[in-house]
Amino acid sequence: MKDPAKVGAVAWSLVELCPAGRAGRKRRALETQVKRAPYEGMELLARQMVGDPASAWVDEVLRVAEEVLATRDQPAAELVTFGLLEDLGNIASHGDGPTNADVPLPRLPPLCSAAWKRVDDLWSAAATQAGAASMTREKYDSVSSPELRAAIQRMFRRLDDGRYVGLADVIRHESARGGGPHVEKTG
Repeated sequence: MKDPAKVGAVAWSLVELCPAGRAGRKRRALETQVKRAPYEGMELLARQMVGDPASAWVDEVLRVAEEVLATRDQPAAELVTFGLLEDLGNIASHGDGPTNADVPLPRLPPLCSAAWKRVDDLWSAAATQAGAASMTREKYDSVSSPELRAAIQRMFRRLDDGRYVGLADVIRHESARGGGPHVEKTG
């Protein structure tokens, strides 16, 4: 990304809207962490959104995300698309929280909705590649460690038909196509 400080500031502008971003004493430490590792901030935000989908602050996050996408600033738009929205879809797809991947869709503003579809199409296309993910619902349900479940939620998406697609599948798919959002363009 061309301007990490700018991307970090965009990440914080989103995270500060959620309950964790408003937490008193820890707010400054969280701000520093999010600005240093913006994609980790998007994961935190996505987890909070999945855990509290009906809250008014979620609509505010989506409004700000829409504004970021409208600027057409590529690094900031990639953060919203492949940080926030991709993590939100991946985490929600597992059905562990009070929401699932379909719940935010009616509330997504137009540019967020288009970005959501782009991510969803990418993961669905990756599922058609030979050697797709080895994750299954049975394996996922057998994981008792919350930390490991969190990693699986971020790295795998459960599709509507129950199949799992992993980030490795997405990377393999993009590499076969000559590049994409997760893989630099080749040739």
